[in-house]
Amino acid sequence: MTTLLLVGSEESLLEGVSQTLTAAGHVVVSAHSIAEGVEALRQRPALVAIVEHELLLSESAARLPLAPGGGILVFHVAEHGAIPLPPRIRRLTIAELELPLERHRLVSLVKHVEGRAQSVGRDDPDVRPGASSPEA
Repeated sequence: MTTLLLVGSEESLLEGVSQTLTAAGHVVVSAHSIAEGVEALRQRPALVAIVEHELLLSESAARLPLAPGGGILVFHVAEHGAIPLPPRIRRLTIAELELPLERHRLVSLVKHVEGRAQSVGRDDPDVRPGASSPEA
């Protein structure tokens, strides 16, 4: 079960996407702002943050609580123009989606990130890359 952070401004869209991801077996934490998402995930970071494009333009976007091996999926709900994302956010961005149209692609991308994190041993937030094994 993967923890996901879903951040956006449209309540009905968040609800529909959250239901889709929950049905796929994920734990979804929804928020209307990045600050609200950061607060909600103090105990355990999300492997994937699914965030509305416009909200990633703020300075608080750098505080997204991501687990090792995690990434950001950016979604658009309306025409977003040509405003580029900050460089740090672009490096963490896995894909950009048009929601709710690309819900199936969203589920596939989350599954891909989850599999990638498991294959390299980054699915456990308590284990940091490069840390020595407790069995050693």
